[in-house]
Amino acid sequence: MHLPNSLAEFVDNNFEDPFGLLADFMKSSMFKKAPHLFKLIDFEDDNNFLDPLFLLKVSYDPVPKFSYEQILFGYIHDDKKPEQIKVLSSDKGVVYLPRVGYLKTPVLSSEIDLFYNHELKEIKLKFGAESVDYVFVPIKTLGDSQIDLVRYNNPLNDDNFGSKENRQIVDIESAFNDHCEHVEKAMNIIKNEYPWYYSYIKKGVKKIIVFYNDEVRSFASKTTTGTSYISARKEYNEVFFLEDIVHQCAHNILYIMTPEMDDYFTVDAKNGLIAEYNKGENDRRTIYSAYHGTFSLININTLFSILLKKNIFDGHKKHELTGRFADNLKRLGRNIRDIKYQEIYTEKGWELLNAIEERYNFLYSEFGPLVEKYDTSRQPYVFSYSIFLEDNPM
Repeated sequence: MHLPNSLAEFVDNNFEDPFGLLADFMKSSMFKKAPHLFKLIDFEDDNNFLDPLFLLKVSYDPVPKFSYEQILFGYIHDDKKPEQIKVLSSDKGVVYLPRVGYLKTPVLSSEIDLFYNHELKEIKLKFGAESVDYVFVPIKTLGDSQIDLVRYNNPLNDDNFGSKENRQIVDIESAFNDHCEHVEKAMNIIKNEYPWYYSYIKKGVKKIIVFYNDEVRSFASKTTTGTSYISARKEYNEVFFLEDIVHQCAHNILYIMTPEMDDYFTVDAKNGLIAEYNKGENDRRTIYSAYHGTFSLININTLFSILLKKNIFDGHKKHELTGRFADNLKRLGRNIRDIKYQEIYTEKGWELLNAIEERYNFLYSEFGPLVEKYDTSRQPYVFSYSIFLEDNPM
């Protein structure tokens, strides 16, 4: 038996056009906001215009003194790079140049002058009249993709963690050091076992940020479309990252597919609550966020079903994978029931939901007896393997 193909067909038929619209929007924004740089970048390569930090800068300019030149420096061919630009260091002294790397300096939270020598292809830094020594740390890309696994905090992204009134401090460097290998393993498994989905991760996701702060859940944001933010703990392994990479990347894929929500919804899905329809007293989700959750869950469950059938893991990792699958498949069934009100969708929005439900029914017909054997009633929003192990001993 093979998975129903209607979900894949829907995404295949409805991704490229809005992806092109996003690229065109970013090209137009660059032409307006940074015309002096626009002419230096290869117009034909859409990837040159889709850095999530550029989208954030366009959306919220003025933001901290993080210049367009700093964001786009790495997208300009070496022969055309500007000879001098302003760059901003983080509170740890790190200057981030997307597509180039990190310059670790002793100058904290300050504007620094960057000079580029075309002949030597060399960067020099000055703070005022003083030269600044730095250590170069390269970008960490994942596998055969151009996805940047971010190593350090940067000041343009900091406001994304928590609200403006309650900004949270996150630790990206420690999380990177602890989990780089786990992320690489997870991405390699997704590539090999769910290649259709991996192809959209490669196209739609530009950065993955793993961080430590238990007060901030994993997330993705439309204002930084192309970035997946993953909240981790030191004890997590690649099984956790399989779930959360698929989850947060799904949000980015759907953000790209829904630039105009009127194409999918007949109501104000961004602000309207799904509880107005399902009457859930404790359901605080918007219609749009609930729809997103369902799209994420179907892809998580698809991957997990493949991994279980192929016995990719054994021991505790297999037990954890089974627990996560049981919890997620049950959640998916509830999610579909919670949002299945045809009057809130256009024909296209209803078509995607039906494609998700068709695949869910297939997965449940095959795995329902397995997942119902496991007690997931005490699971919090963020799956806890220690609770699952206590309720379902090996």
